[in-house]
Amino acid sequence: MYSALSKNMGDKLNKEKGRAEFRESRRRRRGDGSSGTNHASLDALSTHEELDILKVEHSCTFSSQTCALQDLQTQEKDLRSQFEVAVWEKAESDIMLGMSKERMGSLMDEVEEDSA
Repeated sequence: MYSALSKNMGDKLNKEKGRAEFRESRRRRRGDGSSGTNHASLDALSTHEELDILKVEHSCTFSSQTCALQDLQTQEKDLRSQFEVAVWEKAESDIMLGMSKERMGSLMDEVEEDSA
């Protein structure tokens, strides 16, 4: 789980760095002295590029969340199994404790009868 969290943090940092680089390249293109028509087409191109980047980021995030969910479901299944085993073992030990107390009581009664 720790590695998944650190991977997510690294992914977020990389996304932010990628977005910053994208915005910077967009600013540079806008400042190149091109005409208004080219400027509008550059804006449309930039918007499409940004949308593509966001789609890829969403896909990666969704995939990592799906993997994390599957890991948690597997972990939950294992913990439930361990819990069931622990409940059964406690029930068995409670039964053994009760039987031992009964046996000890009968032995104490025998000792009292023999000493009397």
